[in-house]
Amino acid sequence: MVNLNGVLNISNLSRALLIRILFFSGFFTLLITSFQLYSDYQRGVLDIQREAELSIKQTEESLAAAVFELYDVRVESILDSINSFNAFAEVTLIVDSKLPGYNSINYVVTKKWSEDAIKKEYSKELTYKALNIKIGKINYKLNSSPLKEKIFSQAWTILLSQFIKTIFVSAFILHIFQKFVIKHLAEISTWLNNFKPDTSYNPKNIDLESDSSNEMTKLKSAILEMGQQVYRHTIELESMVALRTAELEKLAYTDGLTGIANRSAFFSRAEAELRKSHRLSYDVGILMLDLDHFKSINDTFGHEAGDNVLKLVADTISTCLREIDMFGRVGGEEFAILVPGTDKFGMQALAERLKSAVSNTDVSFLDAEKKISVSIGYTKIYPNESLKSALKRADENLYSAKRNGRNCYVTEIDFLPKVVNQTD
Repeated sequence: MVNLNGVLNISNLSRALLIRILFFSGFFTLLITSFQLYSDYQRGVLDIQREAELSIKQTEESLAAAVFELYDVRVESILDSINSFNAFAEVTLIVDSKLPGYNSINYVVTKKWSEDAIKKEYSKELTYKALNIKIGKINYKLNSSPLKEKIFSQAWTILLSQFIKTIFVSAFILHIFQKFVIKHLAEISTWLNNFKPDTSYNPKNIDLESDSSNEMTKLKSAILEMGQQVYRHTIELESMVALRTAELEKLAYTDGLTGIANRSAFFSRAEAELRKSHRLSYDVGILMLDLDHFKSINDTFGHEAGDNVLKLVADTISTCLREIDMFGRVGGEEFAILVPGTDKFGMQALAERLKSAVSNTDVSFLDAEKKISVSIGYTKIYPNESLKSALKRADENLYSAKRNGRNCYVTEIDFLPKVVNQTD
């Protein structure tokens, strides 16, 4: 049985389909019905015509004899008899004027529905066969009233039956359409509306008929596969973006030659650490380091050799530092180190360790006897002091170390009262 409640509550697509079904069905029903009724009408006219011809044929001999014998009453009686047949709307007898005793006398017999007569007029020659004398002719019009009533009645019956049939067929088609198309389209629409490429993929939201391989099931499978591909692609794209972002951040904050923090990254992290130290009240020290006679290395051995020396020095210094220490290249051959949570003794020990480590770095690829060294200036960052101010003081100490013969470390008098461990 067709679910009328489900059919009445139809979707826009079903409604559009119903309108088109009714329109085209109604159009073709009218077209076919009109053709059928026209054919029936033509056949009906032929039947009436045959009936009329048969009626006249049966009475023409007696009518011709009555006219020839001047028997008017008999003539009118026969004409009335002819006209009594449903086939006739009007019968006219025209007597030949040459017939003795007549002067073009016409007998006309009509019916009250003659206005429904078929417009075409038919004619039949009337001959008195006993004497082979032409009596005149009978003109008649056919009665279409019963035929028209029959055709109109038939038309209403056909149209009503076709309309009822169309309604039920349309309802059945909509039921099938709703079950096999709209239902699945609604599932797909709901799934697509709820689908988010960045959320976990859930194929259970669409019901796949495992025992069916029709086009709708294939469509749903294709959409599910598309959703899975979009989800996978989104995850891969997010991973690629995250990786690329990390690479860009590394490029933005890492020195391309040595792999340590560049100037921008060092100062940014140092400022953050300094704010933290002011908030938590712990000491922070800063060191400035500069390779001694680095220009002569570039001039003597070439810039490629100089780059290799910078890499070795950066690696050597990194091995001497803690994880929390911040190390960066702030100039050509100049480095800076921020040391959180240390005192003057720890700073001195670190400076000594760095100086020794750099001096012991193997640079035999330059020359077997070649040694390198580093000058260091360091200081403590005082409470509420800016990084810029402390760097300036450490830089002044660095240049003091340069002036004091290089390969040494220097701090201000009130932090360490003298130049310590200066080489001869």
